[in-house]
Amino acid sequence: MYQPPQMVHNHRLRKRLLWPWLAGIIALVVVAGTFGFAFWATADDGVRDVSGTPAALRNADTPLRQAFAACHSGDLADADHTLVIDTSGEDHGTGSDTVDGLMCTLGKLGTPQAVIAQLEHTRALDGMQSARWNGFGASWTYHPDAGMDVIITARS
Repeated sequence: MYQPPQMVHNHRLRKRLLWPWLAGIIALVVVAGTFGFAFWATADDGVRDVSGTPAALRNADTPLRQAFAACHSGDLADADHTLVIDTSGEDHGTGSDTVDGLMCTLGKLGTPQAVIAQLEHTRALDGMQSARWNGFGASWTYHPDAGMDVIITARS
């Protein structure tokens, strides 16, 4: 069937006008995605915080944050009022912290030698242990396969 030349021309013209718009929309989505990712990636200060508290709302002067910053051991939570330290045991993948990091943290918090001795002498059969000192509380467990797991809280 014969089509008049004008209709063929209009169909080609519509196709030509569609591509610049489509390319522009795709470019806009890519640019917006890039800026969104860049903002998301740089929005935090890089400190591990499992509480989800924004960096601007965290108190940089809490003793637990200071100990964390000095020793780089554990995960902060509860607006910097809880520090969870999970040391590695004999099993692969049991924890990422070291005993040296734990001891550094305890030293920065002024932990008495009596509490440190309790930690060092905990056996797998002892179950969950706990102690308190100078505004802090700690509970911990130990197993050779799983390592030592310590939860330190700032008491108010």
